[in-house]
Amino acid sequence: RVLTTKIAYLVERLNINLNVSGQDSNDNIDYRKELLEIYEEVTKLRTRSFAEEKYNYLLQNGVDKEHIISLQLDDRMNIRYRDPDFLCEYVHSKIVDEKNYFILLDEVQYVNEFEDVLISFLHIKNADVYVTGSNAKFLSSDIITEFRGRGDQIYLSPLSFKEYFDYCKLDFEEAWNEYSMYGGMPFLLMCKTSEQKIKYLDNLFKETYIKDIVNRNAIKNTEVLEDVLNIVSSSVGSLTN
Repeated sequence: RVLTTKIAYLVERLNINLNVSGQDSNDNIDYRKELLEIYEEVTKLRTRSFAEEKYNYLLQNGVDKEHIISLQLDDRMNIRYRDPDFLCEYVHSKIVDEKNYFILLDEVQYVNEFEDVLISFLHIKNADVYVTGSNAKFLSSDIITEFRGRGDQIYLSPLSFKEYFDYCKLDFEEAWNEYSMYGGMPFLLMCKTSEQKIKYLDNLFKETYIKDIVNRNAIKNTEVLEDVLNIVSSSVGSLTN
């Protein structure tokens, strides 16, 4: 996967010490109590890959499956868990002993009143909560204030040039030209032609960023917004502005 390097790096930043010895590994984890980890990501960076990597990381370090509660909330099959009360009841029903649990919620913005749900999970003394999200509501600058100092954010950025170069299988100059032209969104590595890359970026701009801005700020005249964005974008890199 194109995000393996970045994901592995971020997993190392979780500050979770896993001491896998002859004893029960769940009892040897140095937890940061009362701390909610919030993972904000640039849209289309596939937060599910991060959640899967986190899940696999825990398993590889001796945490048994019964103590990992993982849900992908953007999956239609999990639509019932988008109800805040049902989700709370489900999570609490899975915690059946005093050992430490990990709660992994992917695309948590699908849950109604998700802020209250996450704050309620902070009252579970033997659980760490990790969530990801990627729309305008979750990426807002004031989201962290909802958790009153009990949350921590890690931003997932597009690929750096080094990461891009490691995966693109191009020579250095060609890779740099591609990267400087189209940027480092991971899905670009799957696009074979310039037309595909342009179409992907255009759809990403219109269907994701524009819609998020419009929905969050209740903008009615989207044509004016698009004109302003075009003017601002065209001035980037110009000698005068």
